[in-house]
Amino acid sequence: MMWKPYKRVTAMLGYSGTIVRGNTTFLNPLTPTGTLDFNYLKPSASLAFDLYKGLTYKTSWNYYGYNDHGVANPVGLAPIPSQNFDGNIATFSLRYLF
Repeated sequence: MMWKPYKRVTAMLGYSGTIVRGNTTFLNPLTPTGTLDFNYLKPSASLAFDLYKGLTYKTSWNYYGYNDHGVANPVGLAPIPSQNFDGNIATFSLRYLF
């Protein structure tokens, strides 16, 4: 979604995500479910300021979140560490058009 509150300011918001709830019949009951059951979320936001004609300052934020919901430690197998991770990324940039 893009919004221009002022002529020289642009705000943008976005969201994408993948939510998977898969299953399958394993030939080996000790097999971990792996990537069959997970959430992957990616919201984002940015602001752009037109400083001068052809010069824009932009700052943005992105979040990456992965949460594994499957059975990572079936009975009889060694424990597998959690596959969950979160990440925040901030970007600052100048764009010059000539």
